[in-house]
Amino acid sequence: MRLLLKGGTVVDQSGARTVDVAVHDGTIVEIGERIKADGDTTVLDAVDCIVSPGFVDVHAHLRQPGGEAGETILTGSQAAALGGYTAVVAMPNTQPATDNTAIVDRVRTLGAAGPIDVFPSAAITRGRQGQELAPLGALYNGGVRFFTDDGDCVASAVIMRRALEYLGGLKGAVLAQHAEDPTLVAGGHMHEGEWSSRLG
Repeated sequence: MRLLLKGGTVVDQSGARTVDVAVHDGTIVEIGERIKADGDTTVLDAVDCIVSPGFVDVHAHLRQPGGEAGETILTGSQAAALGGYTAVVAMPNTQPATDNTAIVDRVRTLGAAGPIDVFPSAAITRGRQGQELAPLGALYNGGVRFFTDDGDCVASAVIMRRALEYLGGLKGAVLAQHAEDPTLVAGGHMHEGEWSSRLG
């Protein structure tokens, strides 16, 4: 399939400019001014449109498994594609938590059926409970590179230290802490003032 985007504002690492973009079978083959269309090329008027590389969402809540009533991996990836995203990282705050390779494989398989790349992340601790490390090495060997107890803080300093030490030795591994100490936020908090006094 050949596609020609005419007169769009291309935004990339070199800045913004008004040019045409020729695409063949999903690959950009030419960027320039006044590109001519072949007879079998579909031409789209991109004037007043932004043309850019696809976005990547590194914090997507796809809810599956366990929360399919709110979102599935397929519906979430379809929505992301409509918004210009070509890849998402699926957070592990699912039911059950994405804390083992079987769930990672399930997320990856379900993601493969969608229109964009879905990269599963995994929990730092089993069940996202903050008590015991998840099998980080097995998850890493299963292709996971992003680890987080998303939505929950790993409040134990010793557990977090072990996770940092373990993942620090694995090339490309990223650890993301939900930095919200439960002992400080218990019951909520707000700035002192009229409303904090009224609400107690």
